[in-house]
Amino acid sequence: MLKLSGVLVLLAGTMCTTVIAQPTLTSLGGGSASNITNAQGGVIYLGGQSGSQAVRWNFNPSAGTLTSTLIGGIGGGEVSLDGQASTVVFTNTGPSIRGNTAATVSPAFNTNPTLVASTTLPADGEPVSRWWSSATNTVTSMGGLPIVGSLGVFGSGSSGGTTGNFLSGHGISSTGQYVVGQAYISTFTNNNGTAITANSFRWRPYIWNSATGTHTVLPTPLRTTSNTNLRRTGNAYAVSTDGTVVVGATEHNVGGSTDDSGRLCVWRFNAGTNSYDLTYLNDGRVSTTPSSVAMNSGGTIIVGRGESGINKWTWNAGTSTWDRVTLFTGLTPTPSNTYPSWLPGSVLAECAPGVPGPAAPNLGSVIAMNDDASIIVGSASWSTCGSFIAGGFIYTAASGVAQDWHDYLASINAPGVTPGGLYGPIGVPGDATRGNPRSGSPVAISPDGNNVLCQILGPQFIAGAQPYILNFTGGPTCVAPAVSSNPNNATFSACSSGIILNASASGTGPFTYQWFKDGVALTDGTTLSGSIISGAADLQLRVNPPLTPADAGSYYAVITGQCGSP
Repeated sequence: MLKLSGVLVLLAGTMCTTVIAQPTLTSLGGGSASNITNAQGGVIYLGGQSGSQAVRWNFNPSAGTLTSTLIGGIGGGEVSLDGQASTVVFTNTGPSIRGNTAATVSPAFNTNPTLVASTTLPADGEPVSRWWSSATNTVTSMGGLPIVGSLGVFGSGSSGGTTGNFLSGHGISSTGQYVVGQAYISTFTNNNGTAITANSFRWRPYIWNSATGTHTVLPTPLRTTSNTNLRRTGNAYAVSTDGTVVVGATEHNVGGSTDDSGRLCVWRFNAGTNSYDLTYLNDGRVSTTPSSVAMNSGGTIIVGRGESGINKWTWNAGTSTWDRVTLFTGLTPTPSNTYPSWLPGSVLAECAPGVPGPAAPNLGSVIAMNDDASIIVGSASWSTCGSFIAGGFIYTAASGVAQDWHDYLASINAPGVTPGGLYGPIGVPGDATRGNPRSGSPVAISPDGNNVLCQILGPQFIAGAQPYILNFTGGPTCVAPAVSSNPNNATFSACSSGIILNASASGTGPFTYQWFKDGVALTDGTTLSGSIISGAADLQLRVNPPLTPADAGSYYAVITGQCGSP
């Protein structure tokens, strides 16, 4: 066995002697971030996941610092716009949430069945969202769903495994008081104790109030095309600051054109009835499925994908209706090219008969918008003759068009998006200017529109691509490098494996890497003992067989950034 000691060392560069021109790009180094805030007292907060834990990043552009607070759990979620609360994913233990079985149901789905408390479901291993407060640095269980017989809800139910949350927090209000999402509901059994399968794995939208610690199940209509004794499933995506407006969808994972397929909707609180009323958005149906939708914190502007394209709905208080306008239906190419500049020639080549080509990109979803919807960002994908390659888009009201994200960054002279840059295309044989861009897709934008969070989406793996923050103005002069991925200590078998070590850093790029063994700089090629080294000056080092005792030792990487202290 080969015993390796992995250590990362960061060295300072000496290149930050002048102010970097705007905009700026700052790497998170790794992890998966989900949303970004305005500057709060000079600090911009980001929510997401680093490694296997939820994290809140704290980014201070004026001070040139990027730090993080690990919250724990097994996954991250949304951070509130004030940065003081977040949703966090934990396993269902300490305390465990248990639901009920609606037993001896006759007739099926009646609203007053006999309830039997479950001792096993949801199971302890199932994921569940909880609520974290920065003020107390504590995580609070949001508990299970209440019993609402009129809606066919008799407590929380099981998601059926360890991959899907039985209670998911998908949106959090600007102050963190309210959380919205979807939750699985209890099951039904007939008089013989046999499960009524039509009710299995059903979920409903909810809103949770941290001030009272209580859930409200948001109503959904009865189905009209099949299983008409069931209510439609629902999913809530975003909530206004005061909790009175929630945007989401019913049957969000069902494609089609019937009322029981996916449709965008809004729930508004009715003070007269002390309940929420559901309204479907005009043109809020899509041929596939609605996957996300954005709303401002005041609950007055909604942006999402509908039948006509990317729509903007604005609340009309005078008529109590949502006024709709279609903003765009596709991407507008740059003047010099028909398709995004990074698409390889192999993608642009004509596909076989009957196989869709790249001419019409799938706009995917609206992922985020700023508060007045003058900037909208989202995902896009291009056909590669049978599979798809992911990208992103940005729409600005000033331009009136939606553009490919990478080409937009190049048009505003964002640093590092040129070929060979930290965020540039990966290159293809014979053409370094093309290939999947490491700039990825924009996934979140601050309400003031100044801060955009970006990362790679889609199934493809792009070596070296890192999530990053774009600041249009007021970005940092330079952020010192900090370790974001460390190889730690590792043991490898000389008989069955090679050595693979990964390292990365956050901060202002570009970064250079140099791997060492026992204090001696490594170079790519065959060693004296016969092993083969690759990636000696990259973020991933590989020492391939045949391994010998001579390959055992202390390996470490030196990452040199643009500024900061060693």
